[in-house]
Amino acid sequence: MHESPAEISELQRLLDRTFARMNPHMARIVKPERRLSATQVVAYLQGIKHVAFATVNDLGEPRVAPLDGIFVRGRFHVSTTIRTSRHSRRSTSSST
Repeated sequence: MHESPAEISELQRLLDRTFARMNPHMARIVKPERRLSATQVVAYLQGIKHVAFATVNDLGEPRVAPLDGIFVRGRFHVSTTIRTSRHSRRSTSSST
């Protein structure tokens, strides 16, 4: 584990804020007993993970690329090529 207690606390605050702002439909799906704590998220995300990086092109067409990701110091980082990186900087509509 590479996260400090402060980084885990920051992640927990982010999770708590996210849960507090869920709409009713999402709250019925992500019930308290199904949620992970920050400590559990950190433990789960140890090591390299394969993620689907999704965005859209200039025409609004979806694009998904498999990437390697790693969770370090409370942040998720993904590997990219120069082409992917350039496109993701232009598009604010990307997610992992």
